[in-house]
Amino acid sequence: LDMTGLALGLFGAAFSIWAIAHLRASFGLRTAVRELVTSGPYRRIRHPLYVGEIVHVSGIALLAATPAALYLLVLAVALQAVRAKIEERKFLASVPEYAEFRRNTGFLWPKVF
Repeated sequence: LDMTGLALGLFGAAFSIWAIAHLRASFGLRTAVRELVTSGPYRRIRHPLYVGEIVHVSGIALLAATPAALYLLVLAVALQAVRAKIEERKFLASVPEYAEFRRNTGFLWPKVF
């Protein structure tokens, strides 16, 4: 579990950094409508930063291997899902291109069809 946790943690952190690099000035800690980014990981997934953070926290939970770590993982996933849904509502209300972007990309995982 240690190697798997370490690998997940590092991969999740790297994926998050890649997503942030593509967000540039659109990155913020609070949910807000900024520029619609459709490059890099955003070409296939609407919320790759949250995916990276979830994978990162999953790795940490595996490394810790405690009930508290599992609880924190579940909490992190729930909070990221809520945050993503809030962002989706804001973008749909203010960015006309977002509806098409939403049809063509996956929420947290690339669309297969």
